[in-house]
Amino acid sequence: MSDGRKPKSIWKRYEKPKTEVKRDESEKLYYRINKKTGRMETNLLEWIRSWKNVKVLKYSTRFANELRTGVRILYGVDQVLAANPMLPEVDTAREHWIPTAEQVAELNTINPRVAREARKTEMYLAWRHLQLEENARRKALNEVAKTKIDLEVKDIKERADTVSKIMGEILEDMTKTSRDRIEKYQRVPQDEDDEDALTLDEARERGDWLFIFQAARDTHFLPGVGEDRILLLEKQDQEKDYLSKMKHISGDFNRWITRFDDQIETCETIGVELTEEAKILYFMNNLNDSIFGSIKSNFLDLSTRRLFPDTYDEIKQRMIAEYSQLTSRKPHVVMKVIRGDDTRRYGESSFKSEEGGCHICGIHGHVWKKCRHNNNKYSLEQNRDYYLRKKQRGRPEETSEAPQSRAPRGGEDSRPGGGAGGAGGGGGRGGGV
Repeated sequence: MSDGRKPKSIWKRYEKPKTEVKRDESEKLYYRINKKTGRMETNLLEWIRSWKNVKVLKYSTRFANELRTGVRILYGVDQVLAANPMLPEVDTAREHWIPTAEQVAELNTINPRVAREARKTEMYLAWRHLQLEENARRKALNEVAKTKIDLEVKDIKERADTVSKIMGEILEDMTKTSRDRIEKYQRVPQDEDDEDALTLDEARERGDWLFIFQAARDTHFLPGVGEDRILLLEKQDQEKDYLSKMKHISGDFNRWITRFDDQIETCETIGVELTEEAKILYFMNNLNDSIFGSIKSNFLDLSTRRLFPDTYDEIKQRMIAEYSQLTSRKPHVVMKVIRGDDTRRYGESSFKSEEGGCHICGIHGHVWKKCRHNNNKYSLEQNRDYYLRKKQRGRPEETSEAPQSRAPRGGEDSRPGGGAGGAGGGGGRGGGV
């Protein structure tokens, strides 16, 4: 008999259990050797950036500041007690009172002993009143210090638990190869006074969670270098030379800045000394001439260079602001660079057509990549020369064949409607030359 309630769907019994989505291994920190090129590959910079910008934000903001600045904040109960000392109270008993030299001189001038003792009692009571006020002040300060110590000790315990959780999550966010390299890593002390952790176990005991990022840099940027100064110097020269030639040729400007900052971090990690002036010089020299041509000219001019900021971060922010304005004032120039239509990217064309249009046919309305006379198998010069040869022979309309001087099948014109040899066919432009 039905009780008026709707029966439950039987499909709820067979609902597929939710499975945890596995993370992509490419998102984790990896270190591998490319079998084709034999070069080392790692995503260390992207991995560190993901922790700075996203992953560490779910914890307290101070952890994000520590990772951003790289400053280690290590303190325990002893440091807290030293930073918040407890002030002792002064005993106000008469035997602890010592009159000053002026008071002794004044008491010696009083001849009657009774009057001298009365004056002495007055001096003691005045001193006792001041000490009671001082003791009250110290007691209030001690209460504040005690409350602060209790809070900081509690915070230290919570921080220790959080640091342990963060270190476990960081080590889990890397492949087994990278984790093994970091666990075997042993830092070389810089001097005798260097008291920082040397191994991962010491870092765990001290709560130094930034040690993992330092170990990751040393094991993923400079593998196999060790104490070989020649290899290190060679690596430094290579990375610095690459930084000085990171020309912004095409693509988005903000993405190029990210790559440029990554290269700066790479250089500084392996010990390359980069001053603010060097960063500014490399940055300004590598800007795209089509977008920042006038700004670069003002920077190279000694009379107007003083108008530019003196730090790399400030000048970078200024160029970002200039780029945002140029996207609205000169969108065609910016889009040309983003799409990679600037032919100087390939180092193949330093000329423009006489008409000022396409680099192959000279017609306005399209770029040379989209030209119907372009063949992607050949360079721009080869397509241009082939077009000019066809134009001289009075037939620049089609370049479907290769721009090499090889005879097409069936005669010079191999279009479907063209003739073969000397026989005109199908209404096409037949006939040999």
